[in-house]
Amino acid sequence: MKKGWKIFWISCGVVAVLGITLLVTGLALGGNPVSMWNTYSFTSRNTYDARELAREITGLDDADDSDDNAGLASESTYDSNDGSSHDSDDEHDSTQTQNHTSNHGNTYSNISSIEIDATALVVSVETYDGKEVSVDGSTVNSKLGLSIEADNDEDGGELYIETNHKIPGNVDAGTLYIYLPKNYSLDEADFSIDGGILDIDTLNANSLSIDIGAGTATVGSFKVQELDIDCGAGQITLSGAASQDLDIKCGMGQVTLSCTNAQSDYSYNISCGAGSVKLGNEKFSGIGVHKKIDNHTSATCDIDCGMGDVDVSFKK
Repeated sequence: MKKGWKIFWISCGVVAVLGITLLVTGLALGGNPVSMWNTYSFTSRNTYDARELAREITGLDDADDSDDNAGLASESTYDSNDGSSHDSDDEHDSTQTQNHTSNHGNTYSNISSIEIDATALVVSVETYDGKEVSVDGSTVNSKLGLSIEADNDEDGGELYIETNHKIPGNVDAGTLYIYLPKNYSLDEADFSIDGGILDIDTLNANSLSIDIGAGTATVGSFKVQELDIDCGAGQITLSGAASQDLDIKCGMGQVTLSCTNAQSDYSYNISCGAGSVKLGNEKFSGIGVHKKIDNHTSATCDIDCGMGDVDVSFKK
């Protein structure tokens, strides 16, 4: 075999091994081939048409699509004085709980749980002087297909918010505002944000779950019984107290938790792949590190860190 062909086949072998290694690593970190295909395949229902694709590549906007590019459908306005929201055509009863598909800027009564599943969106959770939970999505890009649904039963109402479509990264997605009454407490709060931003001022709940794919999340203050954190390749920073259980998973991202509890309030189960975990003044890093710390407590803290960084500090 000629020397040139020998070098060629050796190079092919090296590239093949590298590709397989990256594939296995991606799957181990939670990669989903089906999700990737649905996101980027030209047969997907969320595929951009030719005009949008050209605009994404060039970064230029067509003059004829100025309304679409802006995507700011002002179907409703938020009244910051009384916390209520009004449609452009008619005013909604602030005590009425109803299902929504595209109506924004409404108030919802008896809400005990909130679930958000969104992509590329900025979600801001703030407190206000109103008496009901209020949602303002008037600045959210209409191409995201924002859906807001509320169901009420004898145990309390559930507010479910999701985006049904994706948009190019150079297009402004807008901001979804969620207003909670001061000192309001939820049973469950579940936020799943991929490629977006989550900003929570303060939140009280029995259970708080935050799942960030490639975005960022900031929680100024929280008080919960159970806290579940899942950080893929993003960044999560939060401060507060969890009285029962802490569950932190970190792939390639960064989690920084300032806990108002004492370090001795929990028993720990720490697993570290190739990343690092800092727990108070102790640091765990290396390949395949596993550590159990039994403080004879009912409250537990489980930390599973792949290739990222987890930093948990305590104020007591």
